[in-house]
Amino acid sequence: MWAYSVSASISPNALFSAYFLFHQYDAKLLSVQLHAGEYDGYRVPEPAAAYLAAEEAKDADALSRCFTEDGTVHDEGRDYHGRDSIRQWKQEVDTKYRYVLQTVNAQTYGNKVTVRARVTGEFPGSSVELDHIFKLSNDKIASLEIRS
Repeated sequence: MWAYSVSASISPNALFSAYFLFHQYDAKLLSVQLHAGEYDGYRVPEPAAAYLAAEEAKDADALSRCFTEDGTVHDEGRDYHGRDSIRQWKQEVDTKYRYVLQTVNAQTYGNKVTVRARVTGEFPGSSVELDHIFKLSNDKIASLEIRS
């Protein structure tokens, strides 16, 4: 039977480096929290909060500016690419349907935000709960998928 004894000493520099890395990571988390917005009583990252506020205001221009230049929306089986296409999609939806959103739940994990909203109004199948799944990039929405 072999017996080993291992002893290690950690230098003050190594301890400081580990402490610094931990707190640098912690600062990044804090930074994300500081850039969070609030919508309907839920804390969500600012791009998602801005989108929901523009959605509520029925402001297609403001809503499209929440996206990256090449952002995408997937809704009702169709894809919309780029801000101009997203603006046009939003204008068509607002013309076609009369509705309001009420946030039911919101979760953020990394760059992914899921907002479940109850949608009620004048459309077939009202009321329905839809998930709005945002993927964020550099303080903008890179993609949004809306699904039931």
